[in-house]
Amino acid sequence: MLFIGGCDIVEAGDLAETEKHYAALYVDDDDDLAALCYCDTEFAFGVGGVLSMFPVDLVNEEKKSGELTDIIQGNLYEVMNILSSQFIDETTSYLRLSELKKADDMDGVDIGPNTATFDVEDMKGYGHGRLGFCILD
Repeated sequence: MLFIGGCDIVEAGDLAETEKHYAALYVDDDDDLAALCYCDTEFAFGVGGVLSMFPVDLVNEEKKSGELTDIIQGNLYEVMNILSSQFIDETTSYLRLSELKKADDMDGVDIGPNTATFDVEDMKGYGHGRLGFCILD
């Protein structure tokens, strides 16, 4: 229960390109890129810290570097894997997380109009962040 009882999630305006720091790429059964989930650094550190229950002070210290530790990046990967379920319902095909990348490494991927962005506020004391979903055409 990563978010339940620990934060508010509210719809927000789209993330600016400079705020999209990490992107999860989801592929269909044919290995075609079908969807993305992207987040800012604050979200990445927040969910990474929550999942391992690291002390908040430790996570805040790590944020100063701007680079995710291997553990926090692994935790972000797990959260993004779980979030793949947000793209799937009885009318869609199965999607799986293919990879987690820095958004800077996303050359050639056009994020179209099928997006939804959310502010995730007060992640159990680990700060706040922004998270976006995109279904590709």
